[in-house]
Amino acid sequence: MISRLANRLRGFAANHQGSVAAEFLAVSPVLLIMLFGVIDIGNVLFTRFRLNAAVAAGTNYSIVRSADIGTDAAGSLASSVAKVVANASDTSGVSATIAVNNGPTATVTGGGTVSTTTTNAATTNGLCYCPTTSSDWGVKKTCGDGCSGGGLAGRFVRITASKAYKPLFASYGIVRNGTITATNLVQTE
Repeated sequence: MISRLANRLRGFAANHQGSVAAEFLAVSPVLLIMLFGVIDIGNVLFTRFRLNAAVAAGTNYSIVRSADIGTDAAGSLASSVAKVVANASDTSGVSATIAVNNGPTATVTGGGTVSTTTTNAATTNGLCYCPTTSSDWGVKKTCGDGCSGGGLAGRFVRITASKAYKPLFASYGIVRNGTITATNLVQTE
């Protein structure tokens, strides 16, 4: 009887059926969390890269049309750049805000209607600025004069693209206040 019991116990010890399934069940939650984390950070980075590409498209457009900055066409330039940025993002719900030389401002969401503000257009047409760390526009100067932080005073276009985004796990240092944002300050002259 004892030998039969010992043989049975050895049989149970040698039988590994189900142990692989038990190990998989123990490890699968960790693997799923890792998978969803990778997908989440991939989506955050993809959205950020698309916003950077849209801002780059707006930057290129504003450089090509830089002659409009010091004229009454600055409002039209802001509107056109806003459309370029919003449409170049390849993601829905992107907001673009463009400010031309501390004057005309244009805002658009997605491919929607552009809202333009030109209240400062006449007062900023002939001005140049030296941006500082505390302000995009900084100090007014004569175009071509030296700036205290280096560089020359010039005309600028500030381009900002943003998209609301709610990550699954964390912000990864990219999402702030539920928004991913890409900004560029372009000196066109």
